[in-house]
Amino acid sequence: INDDMAVIGVYSFFTIPTILYYTLILPFFSHEVVLPTSIISGIIFSLVLLFHFDVMTTSPGYADTTNTITQEEYDKLKPKVTVKNYDYPLSYCETCHIVREIRMFHCSMCNKCIIRHDHHCPFVNNCIGKNNHFKFLKLIITATTHSTFITIYCILFLWYRIHSFHDFYNAKNIICCLLVGTGVVLAFMMIPFI
Repeated sequence: INDDMAVIGVYSFFTIPTILYYTLILPFFSHEVVLPTSIISGIIFSLVLLFHFDVMTTSPGYADTTNTITQEEYDKLKPKVTVKNYDYPLSYCETCHIVREIRMFHCSMCNKCIIRHDHHCPFVNNCIGKNNHFKFLKLIITATTHSTFITIYCILFLWYRIHSFHDFYNAKNIICCLLVGTGVVLAFMMIPFI
């Protein structure tokens, strides 16, 4: 899957349910519920978009490639670092021609070594590393919160509207069930990252 398509998919995955939530689900509830709920969910949705953009545009922490060495120099040096009385051998990146620190890995998508590399996330079209790891965590938490918020209100909507099996066959109810399904899928995807 193309990273750009994944980013578009993420924005669609959050924007379309949010629009349906505001236009179909929230108007069902009383005004005392709608106003604070719409403000809170609007703030959370804005944070999701802001954090997503922040993670996508922040450098993950690319390794300094100004001091390159050859494979032969690396073989002679056999560099290592001692942590808690244990010697860890440092590896050599054949692409960047540098000695990699602990937890530094070469990302084949970015074609660079990343400091404290976690993973390359196609949904933000960027690696998650030293500089944007906490920002990624904020994104995951707010996205899960936003999804949970919509899912809870959709379940309440269905609880008050469906009294028999025949009540289910209504466009709003079917859309609401799809939103609940989307929220559950998103929760199963996001919660493990937290």
